Parts: sequence; C-alpha cells; structure tokens
Amino acid sequence: MFQNVIFDLDGTLLNTIDDLADAANWVCARHGWPLHTVEEYKRFVGNGIPRLVERFAPAPERTPEGLARALEEYGKKICVIQFDAHLDWTSHVGPLVQGNGSPMRRMSEMDHIGQMVQIGLRGMGSGKKSDYDDARAYGSRLISARQLHEKGVQYVLDQIPEAEAYYITFDIDGYDMPLAPGAASPLPGGITYEESMDMLKAICQTGKVVAMDLVEVAPPFDPTGCTERLAALTMLQVIAHAGKKLHENDNK
Repeated sequence: MFQNVIFDLDGTLLNTIDDLADAANWVCARHGWPLHTVEEYKRFVGNGIPRLVERFAPAPERTPEGLARALEEYGKKICVIQFDAHLDWTSHVGPLVQGNGSPMRRMSEMDHIGQMVQIGLRGMGSGKKSDYDDARAYGSRLISARQLHEKGVQYVLDQIPEAEAYYITFDIDGYDMPLAPGAASPLPGGITYEESMDMLKAICQTGKVVAMDLVEVAPPFDPTGCTERLAALTMLQVIAHAGKKLHENDNK
C-alpha cells in the first residue's frame, strides 16, 4: 500500500501556463521588454524560475548591470558586494560600453547604487591604473585576494559598510583556479570555499541581501562538472542564510 504520493501540482493537475505567461509579460511590460506568446513560454518553462527569467529577458538584461538597473524599483540605496578576480571598471573597449569588464563602472553611474566592496582582486590586466583610480575615487573598497588570505575573513567583513540593502555579485573566477577551472579567466591565488562561505553567511545575517547573481561559469572548460557544482553550492549558501534570516525576522 502506498503511504505517500508526491506530485508536482503545476503542470500535473493544473495547467497554469497562461497565468505564468501573463505574470512574466507583466514584468516585461514594466521594463519595456518585448512580450512573448504562450507558445513561447511553453518552451521557456523548465529548469526553474531563474532559467525562465533568463529566457524571457532580453540578452543585455542578463548581466550584473542589468540586475542592478532593476533594483532601482527597490527604492533604497544599494551597496554592491562583488567577489571577482577582476576590477570590472573598464570604461569602454572601442565602441563597446556594456562588456564583461565594465559592470562595476556602469553600476557606479546609477543613482540608486551606493557604496561598493570588491573582494578577491588579483587579475593581471583586469584594469588600467586609471580604472583603479576611478574606482577608489568613487569610494569602492578594493580588497585583493592576498589581503583576504593574510588578514582574514573578519578584516574583509569589517570593510563592508552599513547599508540599507546589499546586492551580491559573484564572478566564479573569484574562486581559486583549482576550485573553479570552468571559467573564462581562471586565476590562481583566489578565494577558498571556506572563505566564501564564511563571508556570505555573515553578509546574509544582516538581513539586508536583496539580490544576488553568479556569473561567468563556463561548463565546457570543466568536464568534471566541479565548477557548476561549486556555483550551485555558492548560491544555495546565500539562499539558505538569507531565507533563514527572513524567517527569523518574520517570527519576531
């Protein structure tokens, strides 16, 4: 005799694709993005909500600066905490101003983005001297991977300012190269798993994390799949601790 039956309500007992399409198109309309048909949404669904949003959002919005723009609706100053081997303050490469080397500079140009903390820096050629000068002039707190290793996690946490809200942007190449070879620009000497877990947990315990992204995972460069697994574990850490803090706040 069966004691339990587990099933997926949506798509199994209920056909909610029309409602899902309406909700997603409401988001698209609010941001001025192209709308999609129900037939298109039938191809978009599967693999979870993040992948659905990735499929219906225009390509330029699937970036850290795209997410940062969307956070304007939150109505508060956002402190950006970046984990990355690279500075990402490039002004432009020829006519290209929206490249993977420029998200932090583009965010600095948004009125609702406040202070920045950049952790794990060590990338050769990650920026010109003028880029570093501009980042410091903006007030961004630049912390190299070597400083993290030598001074410890608490030193880094002490550099994070008090803010109304935090947005975590995590480039997979922030991790040490042996941990995450499946990246476009992996580099040795990076953040360890233990360091990242301790920092992310502490940031989430503020109860003010409003968004996170994790970018630049390149599965073809890591046939073992370890990089993808590390990326998933990193995001799960944030989801778990941010959710736990929200639950604690709800019970007060």
